[in-house]
Amino acid sequence: MNNRLLLTLFVCFGILIAPELRSEHIIGGDLDHKCFGNHQYEIRLTLRRDCFSSGAAFDDPAYVGFFDASATSIINSVGRSGILDMKLRTTDTLNEILQARCGFVGGDVCVHKTIYIDTIFLPERSGGYLVAYQRCCRNSTIANILDPGQTGSTFTVFISEESLKLCNNSPQLNDYPPIYICADNPVDLDLHATDLEGDSIVYEMCLPFAGATEIMPRPTRPVTPFGEVIWSAAYSTDNMIGGNPFLHIESNNGRMIGHTTPDIAQYLVSYCVKEYRHGQLLSLMRREFQFNVRACQSKPEADFNVEVNNCKDSIEVKCFDLSKDKYSTIQSKKWKVTSSFGTLQSSVSNPLFVFPGSGSAEIKLIVESAIGCLDSITKTINFKPVVFIPKSDSIRICKGDTTRLTGSTDPNLSHLWEPAISLSCSNCPDPLAFPSSSTTYTLTLKDQNCEKKYFIPVDVLNCSADSCEVIVRQKCLPAGTVELRAVDFRNNLIVPKYRKHDLVWLVIPGPGANLITINNQNPVIVPANSRVKLISKLYSWPSGVPKTIEFAEICLRESILVADPQCAGPCDNFDFILSSCEDDYDVESGLNFPLALCRSICLDPCTYIIAVFEQNGNVVNASDYDIRWSTGATGNHVTLMGAYYNNLTVTVKKGDCVWYGKYIKSCKDAHRMVGQSDVTTRGSVSVESEHCESGIIRLNASTLQFYKPNGLSGTVMVYDGLGSEIFRKSISKVSDHYEINIADIMASYPLGHYFVRWSVEGQTDKSMLLGK
Repeated sequence: MNNRLLLTLFVCFGILIAPELRSEHIIGGDLDHKCFGNHQYEIRLTLRRDCFSSGAAFDDPAYVGFFDASATSIINSVGRSGILDMKLRTTDTLNEILQARCGFVGGDVCVHKTIYIDTIFLPERSGGYLVAYQRCCRNSTIANILDPGQTGSTFTVFISEESLKLCNNSPQLNDYPPIYICADNPVDLDLHATDLEGDSIVYEMCLPFAGATEIMPRPTRPVTPFGEVIWSAAYSTDNMIGGNPFLHIESNNGRMIGHTTPDIAQYLVSYCVKEYRHGQLLSLMRREFQFNVRACQSKPEADFNVEVNNCKDSIEVKCFDLSKDKYSTIQSKKWKVTSSFGTLQSSVSNPLFVFPGSGSAEIKLIVESAIGCLDSITKTINFKPVVFIPKSDSIRICKGDTTRLTGSTDPNLSHLWEPAISLSCSNCPDPLAFPSSSTTYTLTLKDQNCEKKYFIPVDVLNCSADSCEVIVRQKCLPAGTVELRAVDFRNNLIVPKYRKHDLVWLVIPGPGANLITINNQNPVIVPANSRVKLISKLYSWPSGVPKTIEFAEICLRESILVADPQCAGPCDNFDFILSSCEDDYDVESGLNFPLALCRSICLDPCTYIIAVFEQNGNVVNASDYDIRWSTGATGNHVTLMGAYYNNLTVTVKKGDCVWYGKYIKSCKDAHRMVGQSDVTTRGSVSVESEHCESGIIRLNASTLQFYKPNGLSGTVMVYDGLGSEIFRKSISKVSDHYEINIADIMASYPLGHYFVRWSVEGQTDKSMLLGK
């Protein structure tokens, strides 16, 4: 919002430190801690000062002391003799400025904030630690304590012995309150803290500590014992700012409640946060801040919400003004709407804007109070019409038949079919209808805002049924395949069995392709645009004759068709890639082939792995699909021996979507040497060949050792990630094995992954991945 009562933030650089100066500027701060483990703790000091003050800027460094629990003795064994020198971080230094331009009386306010962060080693100790920082002095204009310009501040956090044992973190305090509050108004602030470990937190108002002096405004070691501020007359810890009710904080939730007086003033406020676990105190934090009370005459706050009616072809956007001014009234409103359709304006409270189609719009509201203060807010909305596309063509069926009615595929829409009689369900997207006479069904579609009605007539005809009729239903599947389903005259799936019904599919997949014969399967899956002939033989036997083929009465029907349905729907993008490691599919599709599955059919190993991939290149999650391989295996990959890949097929199903794949070897552009073993030069690994000629490799800290029962000499070859040979060396048998120093291989190459193969007497045995 762009209120004339401006709150701006800017980063302050080039801070000059003058330690010798008396600093009339401290208006608040706090300390907290975080445990990293192994007795390492992060200490965080937050300081706030009046940046309109002429006093010194933030300390660099800030001297934070570590004392025993009673602040009697400093703990010289931690930090620099009990002191942590915390460097100023200029990147964590910000100003908050309130400038009185409209509706605000009482002078400007500027708060300068910084956060010091450092770590320290804190061993466990009896009683824990009291951490403290001191600085003098406070703003001399503070009304509720005596001699504020000569009174310093001490910020502390107590870390108990139990907290040290548990490596506990102090609670995370909420943001500081606003830098000003309005006179003669309620105070209601959310100051709750958050604890990562779920410990109990108790809040209470507490007496602020004094600390440091005009003579020594910046002690290099906090001075103990810590003094306390002295309240001015009529003020106390229980009544810090006057007003009725007195300012207090709810102990269980950190909500600070009170009421300000009509006076324009500055007040010091302090509260404590105690952290408990199982009734035992873990930490205690003190936070101070300054209330700047100002007379507020107007503070407009622009706000609105919108309702979009997208049930029509034109979009209606209704705006509702929610603007308010706690101290005055809203006198005027100006709306400006900018979209691709042009600019619209209005000055009424709740305007209606109409757009002819889909798009987006930026809506800006400017409000003006009775005394001329302005505020604005801008929101962007997107809109598009709700489109319902159910099939509403007339359906013709024979009497006694069943047909499926089709609604919307949008899962966010509710369906209601009427009349419900002769329907399998009345609130599903696609009920079965079996009317005994012609009926017009009404479909009502609804979402949260819209409702539309469609009318689907079903004409029931008196047909002379052909009991031998066979109808072929086509269904579009992914990857250019079509499901053909043979049904009888009642639209029931034909199940060929027991010699009662024979089905023969004659399929020519494409021009010049060989004829494929499929016997007694239903349904079948064929490539799109296949030419298909279906031969149906329905057998029946007169009474009293043996039920053998020679006595059967055969009802013969034939259908000729082209597998060419009009494909559209949720299965259009149901497509996968079938590949082994190193296939052209792997290269061209950028497949992310896990090394554990990377057994390549292209390098002629004894075993190979073929996997199913999503179009994005990742192996499919087997739990998301029903996957069936022609070998009987399930899962996202299959491992086989020998050259059986030319017979490997797989079916992937999800819901109504089915994908059929046949593996075809394609290794022309195999691009890298990938081994069967992923090992590194760290430690020792043994790998034995499986199914191939026996041999063992051991990878030690500095050598590769190849154990081979036969042969007198061998060759080691190293390839880079692109499959280019970068190293070759002949090796001889040493005792019962071949050996090569890894340093010989890697001496001339940077750290990385390389692929190693070796052969014994010219016969390639095995490859592996070598990494450093």
